[in-house]
Amino acid sequence: MIENNDISSLESFIYTSLKDQIINLDLLPGTKLSEMKIAKLYGCSRAPVRGAFSELRVKGYVESRPQVGTFVSKIDLDRVEEIRFVRESVEVAVLSLGIEKNLFAPKLSLLQANINEMILARNQMNLKRFTELDVMFHNILYSAVNKPFVSKYCGDNDVHYARLRFMVTREPKSLQTTTNEHQEILKLISDRNVAGINDVVFRHLHNIYNFLDRKALSNADIFVGGTQL
Repeated sequence: MIENNDISSLESFIYTSLKDQIINLDLLPGTKLSEMKIAKLYGCSRAPVRGAFSELRVKGYVESRPQVGTFVSKIDLDRVEEIRFVRESVEVAVLSLGIEKNLFAPKLSLLQANINEMILARNQMNLKRFTELDVMFHNILYSAVNKPFVSKYCGDNDVHYARLRFMVTREPKSLQTTTNEHQEILKLISDRNVAGINDVVFRHLHNIYNFLDRKALSNADIFVGGTQL
């Protein structure tokens, strides 16, 4: 007999596994998910799979269609734009505050080390590590100005924004652009140059749209929305 805590642990494991596959695009937007097949894969009943689906649904990773099934949610471009808009305001404010009060000085070597690691991950095409380091770079900035909580508003945990950003990191041109712009941001910080902040942040956060213009809309079946673009 499977105890309740065992079912709960298995449900949590299946949830985490599916969430990671969705974020990393191993499960593409629009993919139909089968409770039966996943239960068979993990050697369990359908109960913990159903529980995992329920949690994924609440957090926007999947959607259910009555009498049809459960599907990986498509990337909502309107949601992405809302996050980009908020993030641009936050990052300009964070950089302005940090530069004006010289709060980034103790973090300069850490930020450069982060960029160096990003370049290494880029050269090795280690996309997961590159994305982790990208998130870490911005979190270092937020923490330096004692505003770590603002990261919750910047899309790192949003399934729509996170997946589009991961799509962007699959393109070598975007990887190069991201590392170059991080280096630009670090130079502004080192030079204590507030004047250049708006331009570099605007360019940095609009890279997702440059990517969409070049490529991604040819895969329009994985997107919804886009009215705000």
